[in-house]
Amino acid sequence: MLGIRATTKEDLKLSSAELVYADKLRLPADLTVDEAGTPASDPVGFAKLIKSRVDSFQPTLSRPVISTTSIPADLEHCSHVLVTNNATKGPLDRPKQGPFLVLKRNKHTFSIQTESGPRDVNIQHLTPTKVDKRTVTFNIPRKVGRPRKHPLPDPSAPARPRGRPRKSPASD
Repeated sequence: MLGIRATTKEDLKLSSAELVYADKLRLPADLTVDEAGTPASDPVGFAKLIKSRVDSFQPTLSRPVISTTSIPADLEHCSHVLVTNNATKGPLDRPKQGPFLVLKRNKHTFSIQTESGPRDVNIQHLTPTKVDKRTVTFNIPRKVGRPRKHPLPDPSAPARPRGRPRKSPASD
């Protein structure tokens, strides 16, 4: 079969393999013939000839390699990011989580502050976002566990005295 494809057509002066692949086919007989065109009879010389021919093969790419990763330019300077979750989502699940504060930037990963602590995330899962701290409140859920006995005090309220009230000495 290879012999038929490698045979030169008289009218075209090309073989069918040259028409399809734009290059000559290498047949097994081409590997056993030395530069002078005589077949090799010495087994040691034949092995060396085969090894030198195989070493001279060059790999060729079947198609051009094009990297198509798109990274937003704003990602270098943003303070907060959204994280894309690639898991299977329900109809009402959000496609992105966040916003999360960026702690540290590397070439391929960002370290972000999540509710469970710092986490490294690949930059392909990140989207830059702008946060207006006056209008946006971060609804980060608390860690799972026992609820607090008392709610946290309001920082704007005046401090309450702690302990038992003291008796004034004048009332005795």
